[in-house]
Amino acid sequence: MTLADLKALDKAGHGDDEDSEDETLVDDSEASPREVPVKTERIVINNASRGYAVQVNAPLDTDIYKHLSSLRIQDNVAEEQSVQINYGTTTKSLSILLELARLRQVSAPVIAR
Repeated sequence: MTLADLKALDKAGHGDDEDSEDETLVDDSEASPREVPVKTERIVINNASRGYAVQVNAPLDTDIYKHLSSLRIQDNVAEEQSVQINYGTTTKSLSILLELARLRQVSAPVIAR
């Protein structure tokens, strides 16, 4: 094939546009792409504890919530003598709460059935 044949093939592929010979591809792979921040959400909703139950809906000793974009805690109910934890706490704090709950249970009046 001659150079004229190659030009003819190029024109056939791109049409007869005069600017087609001057087109240049630009490689912008070295430019850093815009980083989109990752959004992490934690939702603690509609939990219920009753009686003498202990319900923990959160991490212990490690604050995994500190990197969250959003934290929603709502409509959680702890009734009667129950204990409910919906945000991170320490095992020491949990132990104190459990001991207080135990003392309440021991001192609670016994209802005859």
